[in-house]
Amino acid sequence: MVMKMKAGFEMEKYYPVKGEDAVPDLRSNYLYLKDELGDIHCVEFGYLVIAGGAYSSDIARLLHIGEGPGLLSVPIPVEPRKRYVYVFNCPTGPGIDMPLLIDPSGVYVRREGLGGKYICGRSPAPNEEPDTSNLEVDYNFFESHVWPMLCQRIPLFECIKHSDNSKVSSAWAGFYDYNTFDQNAIFGPHPYFNNIFFATGFSGHGIQMAPAVGRAMMELLIDKCYVTIDLSKFHLNRVYLEKPLYEQHIV
Repeated sequence: MVMKMKAGFEMEKYYPVKGEDAVPDLRSNYLYLKDELGDIHCVEFGYLVIAGGAYSSDIARLLHIGEGPGLLSVPIPVEPRKRYVYVFNCPTGPGIDMPLLIDPSGVYVRREGLGGKYICGRSPAPNEEPDTSNLEVDYNFFESHVWPMLCQRIPLFECIKHSDNSKVSSAWAGFYDYNTFDQNAIFGPHPYFNNIFFATGFSGHGIQMAPAVGRAMMELLIDKCYVTIDLSKFHLNRVYLEKPLYEQHIV
């Protein structure tokens, strides 16, 4: 029996165990995509890696993950969380030997190139999470939550407020693929689908983990096991077992 969708996954029922009391499982090897013209295209796959960033859980729901029985009852705990990045100019600031600085408050700052520019930001408190319906930047957040701590740690950054040539020059907002369970990566195979894998939920430190994630995923798909680096502690199993894997000072 096959259940087709206009755009999404083709789900097939099959019986891994035969008999009158056998219970069917679901599997999927086909994805249907709708293009800009509204045409539907079928893509056959042997393995699927869901790396949809902040919207990975939406993709997973197309496979009934989080909406089905048993192992399908647990959703992928990833949702969009808006974060701001500010760029400011301070020609008299620290030189090229300045490292990435992360304050215990969560404020971070680093140099951006060699022209006296810096980028900085801070994750808001849980009760201050901004609206995710848009990507507008809140400059007041910089004034009240970022700049005071910057000046406390690096007094040279006082110049941001007192010079026309040293100010916030630009900013942008983006979405973290925020893991609401423990703010850490969700990586590896799904316990129900043996051909569905995840690489999501990095909660702001994905670029730091990307080389290891790419290598480990390649090994899982080609060698069927970890060869050089074991990322099994990031598997989705910990969500089922309610064993969070916390990390301090994620920015």
